Amino acid sequence: MWSKEKGILLSVVHHTDKLCVANIYTLGGGFCAYSFFLPKSTRTNARNTLLMPLSLIDFESDTSGAGLARMRGASFLSPYRDIPFNHHKMSIALFLSEFLTASLRSEKCGNSGLFNFLLDSLLWFDSAAEFSNFHLFLSVHISCFLGIAPDLSTYANGYTLDLQNGMYVLSESDAALRRLSWLFVSLQKAGLEQMQSTEMSGTERSAMLNMLCTYYSFHIPSFPHLKSIEILHTIF
Repeated sequence: MWSKEKGILLSVVHHTDKLCVANIYTLGGGFCAYSFFLPKSTRTNARNTLLMPLSLIDFESDTSGAGLARMRGASFLSPYRDIPFNHHKMSIALFLSEFLTASLRSEKCGNSGLFNFLLDSLLWFDSAAEFSNFHLFLSVHISCFLGIAPDLSTYANGYTLDLQNGMYVLSESDAALRRLSWLFVSLQKAGLEQMQSTEMSGTERSAMLNMLCTYYSFHIPSFPHLKSIEILHTIF
């Protein structure tokens, strides 16, 4: 049975010139893989933009059959104005596509809070002029929705993040690690409009990204090494 659905397209695999499989985080059903056929009438440029990582889409969903769910009639829920044409934003989008596919794969139930957070954040990102901390902000806050965020109540000035146990501890760590832990706390507490006020250097952003990926690898089974992380290291 076909029903209306909203989703954030995370990644697409082309099996043939016509048949594709899309990983989509949906409002109603969480993470789902859909098979679909590319319509002949769809113009190439429009089709490629619609299938861009993190596209916000409306579509019809059929999850009643055996095997992969099916989708049809995809259209833009809200088309991006800047991301497809901004090299730095597209690099971040590619990373977030890979990151969200890995971190949300086991989320098989609808979570309107998480979906709306992603929707609002991506629309903000599309219109933002300053966004160098966005991928870090989003990665930190996704951990809150997944129930794996570090316990903020354990933080005190000078404490460091215990990546494996998800808490802040007093340890004989170096100043760089204490600084990264403070940046993690700052992003945990920040909203969309405040994230850019957390000042950090390019070196610190790279170190934060490595810390975040290590943190997720401890708390999500089979969380992979993300290939796109190297792209962000060269930009930020």
